[in-house]
Amino acid sequence: PAEAWNPTHSVRAQGHVLTITIEYTNIRPWSGASEDIWYTYAVSYLPNTSYKIVSGRNTLQTNDTEPVSRAVFKRYGIKIVVLQSGRLGRFDFNTLLLQLAAGSALLGLSALLTDFMALYLLPEREGYAKAKIKETRDFGDLRKEKEAKEERSSFAGANGSNLDADLSRA
Repeated sequence: PAEAWNPTHSVRAQGHVLTITIEYTNIRPWSGASEDIWYTYAVSYLPNTSYKIVSGRNTLQTNDTEPVSRAVFKRYGIKIVVLQSGRLGRFDFNTLLLQLAAGSALLGLSALLTDFMALYLLPEREGYAKAKIKETRDFGDLRKEKEAKEERSSFAGANGSNLDADLSRA
């Protein structure tokens, strides 16, 4: 049975537990990684704790199976628990490119999956198809109209008259 912590006993009489926490980093917020490493030590005492190691030794007589004597050793002390954690970082351009490529691939895949679901699986797929794919007029005709208009304006500019203005009045 473990002995309970007793506030009237000394550290020597019942032992105690201390924790040392070590945190390290080379990353500063908004500055990135640095060559220097910063450490933070925090020592704390765990109240209401005791630390004890119990060991025993039996003394036997020659050719005898029953112990003649038994010694029990109770050792009290201070148990020191060390916990370390931290973050070390550095910038790597190849990792940045890899992350950007993976992110863009995932975005493309999510768009493809969403389009597939909207156009082929969901009950309102006809409405989604109409909203997603809009029929527009042929822009080839628009390009031809623009070129013809530019030719007329350049011809009118060479003759000193405005053909479009004359045609709109007629």
